[in-house]
Amino acid sequence: MVPFSIPAFEEPVDYDLMDIRDRNSKLIKLDENVSVLIFRESVTLIRTTTTTVDILQHEQQQRPPLDICRWTEECFIVAFGREMRVFNRDLRRLKTIRTEKYYNRIYKYNDNQLVCGGHYIRDITQEERDEKYERRRYNKDNYYCDDPDIFDPFYVDVVDIKDGKCKDEVCRGKVGRLGRFEGDEGVDDVGVTSFGDVVVLRREYLCFVEWFREKSLVRRIRIGGRIYVLEYYYTARPRLTIIGECVYITDLDNNIYEIPRHIEEETSEDIKSGD
Repeated sequence: MVPFSIPAFEEPVDYDLMDIRDRNSKLIKLDENVSVLIFRESVTLIRTTTTTVDILQHEQQQRPPLDICRWTEECFIVAFGREMRVFNRDLRRLKTIRTEKYYNRIYKYNDNQLVCGGHYIRDITQEERDEKYERRRYNKDNYYCDDPDIFDPFYVDVVDIKDGKCKDEVCRGKVGRLGRFEGDEGVDDVGVTSFGDVVVLRREYLCFVEWFREKSLVRRIRIGGRIYVLEYYYTARPRLTIIGECVYITDLDNNIYEIPRHIEEETSEDIKSGD
């Protein structure tokens, strides 16, 4: 691991587990030596060797990126809610894709489509916000709510990058966690295996990892422990990494676990009882 400094900030910043602004920070690889980092409002292109890190390009965005995915070795896509931007390796914007829905998680599905996760955003009044939400000791600038009746439904779609339209709906549902920050996502991560299964990561009081094949739920497992604890305070979210058919997940301590392709005592009842 080689440390490096992110330029163009007015004051030094560090990733903060308690800071809701840092939940979308993400690093992806374009090839063996070049990676892209999104952090708060910035997008940074990095070249790494065994001993050095060079910042190739750095650009501040008008609003924080929500997610990023590799498209080819030469370009990548950044999500901004109802807009996605395609950049090349010198951070020149190649295309802007405007979508019908709000998406905060994206992953390449095939050469023409993305798998996108998001949630409906309710336009509530300040009076309703003050009534339903409250402040917490940490993240005092963000409202917290434990009333599930006003949580936003989530969805995962297949979206065409040419016109930004939803071509197919993989799944949808209602957030059922015990509590959440205002604006907290219903879908924490999405991915696609080499077999074509769409993998969805959701957090409730535990983590749920779900596999969908042709829009049908074929597998669901529940993961507890320190992958998701102290939800009242921590904003860090688990991540999925998929290599071929292998699915990996991180926890709050940045440990990486491989999810077994088959669990000995797992049955179809696990799918029915995961809600």
